[in-house]
Amino acid sequence: MTVDEIHKQIVLPAIAKAEREIPNLNFKSFNDTTPLYGPPGAVLDSLNLVSFVFLLENFIESQLKKKIEITTADVLNGDRPPFANAFALSEFLAEKLK
Repeated sequence: MTVDEIHKQIVLPAIAKAEREIPNLNFKSFNDTTPLYGPPGAVLDSLNLVSFVFLLENFIESQLKKKIEITTADVLNGDRPPFANAFALSEFLAEKLK
């Protein structure tokens, strides 16, 4: 899948699902460059990040029949954090799903 396909078919639907299922999330002013996790103004705090990763991994498995692990130590400590924004997450997942 291309980055654009991952973005439209996995990341954006998973974000919509997270907003419905994870309490206290507010993606109302969200766009592709809004920080998902990390800096001030990010949508996810550390507790919500754990819930979102669990939801995202399960969403990917249900949609693509592939099981992936998103939060390995090398990923979280890498140069390009996958949760910088939605597009960074799409790029990261496109690499993981090759």
